[in-house]
Amino acid sequence: MRERNVVSWTAMITGFAQAGENEKAIKTFARMRRAQVNPNRATYMSLLSSCGCMAGLDEGKQVHQLISKTHWHEDVYVQSALISMYEKCGQIDLAKEIFDCTKKKDVISWNGMIAAYAHHGMGLESIRLFEAMRSLGFEPDDVTYVGVLSACSHSGLVTEGLEYYDSMVETGNVLVREEHYACVVDLLGRAGRLEEAVSFILDLKNRPGACIWGALLGACSVHGDVKIGEFASKRLIEIERENAGTYMLLANIYATVGRWRAAAGVRLKMREEGLKKQPGCSWIEVKNRVNVFVVGDKSHEKAERIYSLLKGLYRHMMRAGYVPSFLPKF
Repeated sequence: MRERNVVSWTAMITGFAQAGENEKAIKTFARMRRAQVNPNRATYMSLLSSCGCMAGLDEGKQVHQLISKTHWHEDVYVQSALISMYEKCGQIDLAKEIFDCTKKKDVISWNGMIAAYAHHGMGLESIRLFEAMRSLGFEPDDVTYVGVLSACSHSGLVTEGLEYYDSMVETGNVLVREEHYACVVDLLGRAGRLEEAVSFILDLKNRPGACIWGALLGACSVHGDVKIGEFASKRLIEIERENAGTYMLLANIYATVGRWRAAAGVRLKMREEGLKKQPGCSWIEVKNRVNVFVVGDKSHEKAERIYSLLKGLYRHMMRAGYVPSFLPKF
């Protein structure tokens, strides 16, 4: 493309962000700046999303600094994106600072901060903010209730969470979605009230979806409940047959209670179905650069040097008397 404008640059940045290619999104933004193209709201929102997803606090602060020099610093959508970025980077105080400085708060602003508290297990703060929002005349929407229900779940506030759910259903002002049902299941499940969670699911008028059964299975994994775990996994596999995570959770439940043959059987079933667990990755920031690693990954530009250093450290540990439980593959 010979002539690139803000729309084409933003489309590339947004595409990378949505695909999880966060480093590419940030590098594309750097090229956009060198081309002297001014970003718009969508550019900043996608960029901040990438910074948050990769926990790139330094990159996020740099973007924030750029925003503060433009008229976009007063835009409620950009401010909400800043709140989300800071909370994902673990900086809840900075997120609250942005929220407090937002002059024209709307429901999106309140939702962002309520969700931020929820993600950090600060249930009481989330509830206080929810009540403050209502007292100022703002009408909670479906996203608000997902946030406050999630906050109650993560903080063990079962009674409060059930009261908010009942209130939402009774008023009829909010469209109750599957995410709300999943939050209630998670709320009961985390508290160990698995039988109640099952009864709640079976009483639903609509057919329960994957996120509802997934919440129940996750709770069974925490509490080691084999019977309900098998029930939930069966329903989940009927909906998402190719989801390897379901099989892994069930195998972990068996392993928790010492049923090793059953756990091995689940893993064998995964191989027969051709399913593989999506490998997790680690992020580490060194000198303002975020490095991404996957188990057994050798794609890093300094991989040879990294593995050489690891081998050296391993030899030192062995000479010091360390006895490994397994042999490393490097």
